[in-house]
Formats: sequence, structure tokens, C-alpha cells
Amino acid sequence: MFITAIAIIFCCNLFYLARLYGSIRKTVERDVMSAIADADIDELWIRANGADLETSAEIDSEQADRQRNHGELSAGVDSTGSLKAESVVNGETVSTQTLKPDRGLKSEPTTI
Repeated sequence: MFITAIAIIFCCNLFYLARLYGSIRKTVERDVMSAIADADIDELWIRANGADLETSAEIDSEQADRQRNHGELSAGVDSTGSLKAESVVNGETVSTQTLKPDRGLKSEPTTI
């Protein structure tokens, strides 16, 4: 009778340990799958932020190129017949030059 009681307790312990192993295994598998999913989501966010930063840098450089003012140059003949050239950058006149024609030259419009 004593040996039978010990055998029954031993069998119950084996059953308990098998169920405990199965439960721990399922918990670990679920935790690993959750960690992998979280890592994938984190990787996606990191890549999205990297792509966003690259796009922002490209947009900033394009806007800087558009905002960069290359200046303007205008030339014309004034009422005295002198050729006047003017450079303007950011709305401010940088230089103005006036060329007076020689007395022997006629200032006639030419077409090219």
C-alpha cells in the first residue's frame, strides 16, 4: 500500500511537470513572437524616420536652391544714347555702368 501511494504521487508529479513544461513553452513562444513583432515594428519606424529625414533634407536643399537668388542683369539705352547696364541682387542694385558712344558712332538698334 505504501509503495502504491508513492507510485501515484510520482505519476501525479510527472503529469504536473509535463503540463508545466507545456505551459512555459507556450508562454516563451508567445513572448518571442511578440518581441519579433515589436522589433519589426521598431525597424519599420526607424526606416520610415530615416526616409523622412532624407526626404526632408532633399526638400530643404531644393527649397534652398529655389530661394537662392541669382540676381538680375538689365541693359538698355537711355535718352542720351548711352548704354546703361545694371546688376540687381535681392532687390538691391549691386553695380551700374554707363557706356557713352563715341561721337563718330551712331547708336542704331541692330537685330540679331
